[in-house]
Parts: sequence; C-alpha cells; structure tokens
Amino acid sequence: MNDKAALSDQPATAHSGVPLATKTAATIYNEGIAPRLIELVKKHQARKRSDELTWIASLAIALVVGSLAYLAIGTVNGVLLGALAGGGAQWALSKRPRPDMTLAMRQEIYKPLCDAAGISYALAPMQSKAKNFASFGLVGGFSTSRYENQLAGSYKDIVFLQTDALLKENGEGQSSVVFNGLLSVFELSRRFRGQTLVLKNDRHLHAVSQGFQTPPERVELGDWTFEQSFEIYATDEDEARSIVTPVLRGQLLALEQRLGFDIQFAFTGSTMLMSLDLTENAAEVTDPTWPADDPRRLEAAMIRFWAIFETLDVLKLDSKSKTPYQI
Repeated sequence: MNDKAALSDQPATAHSGVPLATKTAATIYNEGIAPRLIELVKKHQARKRSDELTWIASLAIALVVGSLAYLAIGTVNGVLLGALAGGGAQWALSKRPRPDMTLAMRQEIYKPLCDAAGISYALAPMQSKAKNFASFGLVGGFSTSRYENQLAGSYKDIVFLQTDALLKENGEGQSSVVFNGLLSVFELSRRFRGQTLVLKNDRHLHAVSQGFQTPPERVELGDWTFEQSFEIYATDEDEARSIVTPVLRGQLLALEQRLGFDIQFAFTGSTMLMSLDLTENAAEVTDPTWPADDPRRLEAAMIRFWAIFETLDVLKLDSKSKTPYQI
C-alpha cells in the first residue's frame, strides 16, 4: 500500500489558517456575501425572464415570417420558411454570453470565508485522487468523479487539502451515487509504522484489503459506546490503540455529532485521510431559490471549515503538543 496518499498532485500553498468563528463568519456573510448573492439572484431571474421572452419572440417571428411566406408563395414551403426563421432567431439569441450561476455563487460564498480563515480557495482542483480513499475503504469503488471547492493551507504546522467530491458508479443503463461529501488530506509531522482505519463499517474494506502489505485486522477496544458507531482495523494493533485512545474516542463521537454526518479516517505513513459523507443531506449552497440570508447557506459552507479546524483540534495532531496521539 502506497504510504503517500495525497489528494492532489498539485502542491498546496501552506497558508497559515485560523479557526473561523461562527459569529465572525455570520458577520462576513451578512455584510459582504449576502448582498452579492442578492445581486446574482436578481441577474439569474432576469436571465430567466429574458429566456422566456426569447421563446415568445422566436415564436412570433416564426408566425409572421411563415404567414407572409405562405401568402406570397402559397405553398407549404412558406410554413417551413417560417419555422426556419424562428429557429434561426432562437439559435442566435441563445448564443448570448451567460455566466454560470452556480460557479459564481460558490465563488462569492467560499472565497471571503477562506480569506478570513487565512487559507486558499480554488473552485476546482487541477487533479484529485479519490482512489486513494477507496483503497482504504473510506469510500466505495467508483467509475466517474467530480471535484469542486478546494480548500488548502496549514493549521498548527499541519498542511491540509480538502475538496468536495461526487463519486458515481455507472451500471447497466443507470448511475448510482457512491459518495457525496468532503475528502481531506492532512500531512503530519510524525510517521506511522502501519495503517490504522477508523471506519463506520467494513462494507468497502473487503474489496481493498488485498492491497495492504499486511492485511488489516479488526481491533476490539472494549468500548461498547464507541464501537456502536465506529470499527477499528489496523496492521499494527498496538499502534492503533495508541492513536484511538479513550479520550479521543469520546472526542470523535462528539465531532461526528457536531458535524452531523458520517466521518471516517485512515492513518498511513505521515498522512491522515478523512472522508465526510454528506450523502443526500448535503445542503446546496448555490440553490437560487433560497433567500440570500437563509442560514442554511452559511451552515452548509461552514461544515467545510469545521471538518478541518475542529478535526485537528479534537485529534491534537500538532507537533507542538507534548503528547501528540497520546491524549
């Protein structure tokens, strides 16, 4: 198994990030982001009205030209000429430049929040490697993928890279969603001897376990509450126990409850991988039908920041800690 499981081949710019307080984010959103969204929505609605008028105008052109041609020529060719005229008008009007509403809204929402958090933002990563997550059982096998909203930087000496990922498996005449959520990579200051997996279940693990140099085995921790939510698999049981300590187990349960979605981890080499499956509950921050000041927009955006900063705070993986991984 390759120890270096990076999400992207492109080096992340290691801006030094700071946790983004909800109150601060709300101020940025209400004073700067919401007004811009209102303008974008107005433009979107104006374009919709323009499209409707375009169809009406095309139909009118077709009727007028067709009627005049029919009266002049007196044959069915006149009707065909009218249809061609209407179609040509529709084609010409449809070629007007039209910005992508979804991309514009994402940029308006995430860029100011990332600036406030001291990290970089890119609408779409150059290249992503979700297959590394599948190789550890963090996501299922997939045949198509789409990545958006890359957040990159560093926090407490740990470099991170996160992106939204939509993974699908194409079958016979249909496509099913395998994963819809966040994939994050954290480059740590320590190197692990083996691989430790913190999974919700082993449904994907059986398909990839042959890729490990030493097959991972289930580690029983004797913690009934924790093991109702997570399963531990590792190639080094002692190391797994040193990572997933009793205090850490409680913090992971609290973190998952805080985020509200399934969260999984893999520790390998000097890397920690994290998947956060938002599934169908993922809030679409770019829905133009939502009011600009709808709190769901900000909450959906903030999940990405909580998944970075609160994860690192909970796991205490920074090199400055006297007892990293030994909480």
